[in-house]
Amino acid sequence: MPSPASPAVRKAHQETARTLLHVEAVGLHVLKGAVAQVGPGDPIAVARKSHDIVAATVLDIRAAARTQGAVRFGAEIAAAGASIPLPDLKPPTDLDRLAAERAARGYSDALVKQAQEWFAEHDKAQADPVLRADAAYLESIAATETSAAFNDERTRIEKALAAENEDSSWWPFLTKTWCCDLETAHRARRLGKKTRSGRAVSGPCPTCRALDKKTIGWGTDWPGGVEPGNVHPNCRCFVRFAAIPFEVVRKKAA
Repeated sequence: MPSPASPAVRKAHQETARTLLHVEAVGLHVLKGAVAQVGPGDPIAVARKSHDIVAATVLDIRAAARTQGAVRFGAEIAAAGASIPLPDLKPPTDLDRLAAERAARGYSDALVKQAQEWFAEHDKAQADPVLRADAAYLESIAATETSAAFNDERTRIEKALAAENEDSSWWPFLTKTWCCDLETAHRARRLGKKTRSGRAVSGPCPTCRALDKKTIGWGTDWPGGVEPGNVHPNCRCFVRFAAIPFEVVRKKAA
């Protein structure tokens, strides 16, 4: 069984990071295109229509992220030399709907606020304000929902497998490691001007930074009960799954 630091395992982890970013990029592209179709009109009607479009699109984004999260989970375990069939888990549709509703409500509320601010500065007899999609807000939705669903699916699989094999007489040492690489890279990209001027780039949030590179066993919770991709908006942390190359005989209860 390859070690967690083997080239095959490292390559699998890199592919997982690239997949996460790809799903986010595609989701953002679709989200921007969908919102652009709303057009001008009464602010309340525009906000309501935007809400429905964002909610439906976020559901699609989360579904794609869950699928790819499961695919990359299997690829990482295969690269580590562990032959473990993945469980067939039903998608948590209620959880995804709540997340989509939360994202859509936040976006539509932002449009209404934008309209209110416009009317506060202009005569109401003037034409209705042109509500523009906030690019930064859409980017945050795509990043947050992609990472949350991607990591949530991987965590569900990991815990299901840990529960299934809890009483096995043998169990390979399977580990997971918190990774902040993507979050750090995105912050560096946003602060590019500062880095070129010689200033230091602020790293991940204190919670993510404290967990970065921390390794624990499958089926165990992260300190504080947090989960990667769910710590804060735009959290792009993810877990690297690996297998230590030896098996340990576990004693069963008498």
